[in-house]
Amino acid sequence: MAESITVRVPSNIALIKYWGKKDEKYNTPLNDSVSLTIDDLYAETTIKYDYQTGKDSVVINGQNVDLTTSPRFQKCFEEVRKLLRKKAKIDDKGEVLHPVYSFYVTSTTNFPVGAGLASSAAGFAAIAFAMGKLFDFDKKAVSRMARLGSGSACRSICEGLAHWKTGIDECGSDSFALSIAPISLWESLRAIILVLDDSEKKIGSTIGMQRTASTSTLIELRVKKIVPKRVEEIREAFEKNDFEELGRIIMMDSNQFHALCLDTYPPIKYLNNDSWKVIQLIHKFNEGGIRAAYTFDAGPNACLFTTEKNMDNLITAIKEHFYLENITVEGKVISQKSQEDPNKSKVLNMIQSTVGNGPRVVS
Repeated sequence: MAESITVRVPSNIALIKYWGKKDEKYNTPLNDSVSLTIDDLYAETTIKYDYQTGKDSVVINGQNVDLTTSPRFQKCFEEVRKLLRKKAKIDDKGEVLHPVYSFYVTSTTNFPVGAGLASSAAGFAAIAFAMGKLFDFDKKAVSRMARLGSGSACRSICEGLAHWKTGIDECGSDSFALSIAPISLWESLRAIILVLDDSEKKIGSTIGMQRTASTSTLIELRVKKIVPKRVEEIREAFEKNDFEELGRIIMMDSNQFHALCLDTYPPIKYLNNDSWKVIQLIHKFNEGGIRAAYTFDAGPNACLFTTEKNMDNLITAIKEHFYLENITVEGKVISQKSQEDPNKSKVLNMIQSTVGNGPRVVS
């Protein structure tokens, strides 16, 4: 059995948003959600283990994590230990043999943490995926493990169009993500991330969800009526390569999510003025037919979806309205040489990426 592994796991962006928890302990969602991975936004994570100290350690982007104040990591590690106890060997006296495992995690992300780009999803998905490969856990177990760390992390385990089911079991045994359509059905899909603000958001997702779930008057309608219909509609649009329909659903669901945040009391505002400029730009770009779609998670940064044939025209439109400080293509940052334009809003980084290819083992 290998004692270390390095994996690369992408972030994911929800096309149908998850917002609100059914159970805090098991990290189960109020509603289903659907997503695609953004291949060039990722966590690269190395996990080592031994049987010596009985203590775990986590280092993220060079910073040691205080595990006494970060229970989500301990939840993941305890889930691993629980699964390993079930697989433990029995000696000739009938006693169960299972060593005390210690886990050492070193992880780096190539995008801002806490800025609404699902960094925690990539990070916890990487831990779960690596553990699954190290100890040969099945996909559902890996998905549930990722969910315990960060709900949306379970979607980063999947290739293609990922569907995270809320499930009905109180303990969350049937709340996991699975691929409902392979990316091979639509390989020309592309994403552009516009990093407008890389600072950590003032209201984190967990607190925001709690506030919305307890105060919003709209959330029940969304959970019971709107989301189930949209999950089916977006799957059908993906399978048919119908970007007009796909884009419409993506944008409407993003709009509704942020309307839900404003319906929260006190209200939560994740979008900023530059976010709204992106929204206006995309609607202008789509005059005559939907060729691009915007979506925003819990933060001001935009994720745009389009197809390969429309990428150049979309990038041209973005450059006409925004000053691009950096451009990232295939993980490589290209600094802009032109002078900053005071008449244009600044994009800190425009990241171009393929989508839907899921996690992989590096070494």
